[in-house]
Amino acid sequence: MRYSGYTCWRAVIANVGDEPPGATETWGAAGRVGVIPLTQQRIYWFACINAPANDEEFKRFKVKDLYEHFRHYHAPIPGILRQTKDSALLQNDIYDLKPLKKFAYGNVLLLGDAAHATTPNMGQGACQAIEDAVVLAEELKRHGSYHQAFPAFEQRRLRRTRDIVRQSRAIGQAAQLENSLLIAARDLLLRAMPAALRSKQFEKLYTVDFKGAAF
Repeated sequence: MRYSGYTCWRAVIANVGDEPPGATETWGAAGRVGVIPLTQQRIYWFACINAPANDEEFKRFKVKDLYEHFRHYHAPIPGILRQTKDSALLQNDIYDLKPLKKFAYGNVLLLGDAAHATTPNMGQGACQAIEDAVVLAEELKRHGSYHQAFPAFEQRRLRRTRDIVRQSRAIGQAAQLENSLLIAARDLLLRAMPAALRSKQFEKLYTVDFKGAAF
């Protein structure tokens, strides 16, 4: 496993204000905050701050500490943090797995996070595990034996999962920039990028037919 360079807090709380219009993610020099509306008038939020791995100071962070850290961010972020109880907080350092060269080892096959654990920046951890299950079932049906099915699975899944792990890590690195000049350059580039080009970066992720093809 390799450390991403940032730690993350998250919680689910009751929404006592207006329902957020949709999921948002705010990037700033102090860190990143995401807000996602859920069903039943609830909100899921997360906050990421650059930190050394296993940092004792951040382990002791409470809601009031997060509020002070992000209080200058736009609404509704400060209010959402103030509504959160310490008992609702979860905090974890963020890790991924450096892309492997093999998934199949004789009668052993690595799947899901054991094969391609990724940072959560693209929401693809569970998605790729589901794809693994579909492809493995397909190859077992096709070959009838793990001797042929496991290498066939590996051939189809190595490149796709490797690309997703790398892209997700790169997104996290861009989102967690602290240098003001680099942030200004990043923001200028994102604003100038045509919407069609932004969408194209994720086109393969959402439109590719991962079944019956090698990647």
